Amino acid sequence: MTYLLDTNIFITAKNELPMDVYPSFWQALSQLAASGSFKSIKKVEDEIRKGKDELVDWIDNNLPKDFFIKENNETLISLSTVSQWTMMNMTYTPAAKNDFANVADSWIIAEALSQSVTVVTYETPDPMCKKRVKIPDVCNAVGVKYCNLNDAFRALGVTI
Repeated sequence: MTYLLDTNIFITAKNELPMDVYPSFWQALSQLAASGSFKSIKKVEDEIRKGKDELVDWIDNNLPKDFFIKENNETLISLSTVSQWTMMNMTYTPAAKNDFANVADSWIIAEALSQSVTVVTYETPDPMCKKRVKIPDVCNAVGVKYCNLNDAFRALGVTI
């Protein structure tokens, strides 16, 4: 099974599981990436690289070159489905819809939809939220599976 990691997985890990204190966590992440169980998308990489910190160095030195998937025609077709659902949903403010369209969130859902894989995110559903489009809500609407990092580790039989 393949999982696509959201930006918040990396940022939260960097902030809460420092590399010098939790090396086994970071090694497991690297091994799961090398095995192909974990991947992400280029737009997530772009968001991470804005930080210009130790996480960028870790990515450069510990992830396979093909870890971050570039969008293709199938992704764009799926992105149309994701975007259409979001734009037609009257719950969200125009600003929320615009923000969602301009970050990696819509793209990671589209990639997961096009490949029938699971998104890994720390976001939780909140279908009544007006100011932010949440990954789990869109996943539920378009038929994409999602889970948090612990659930992905459990499904893969990973213990740290």
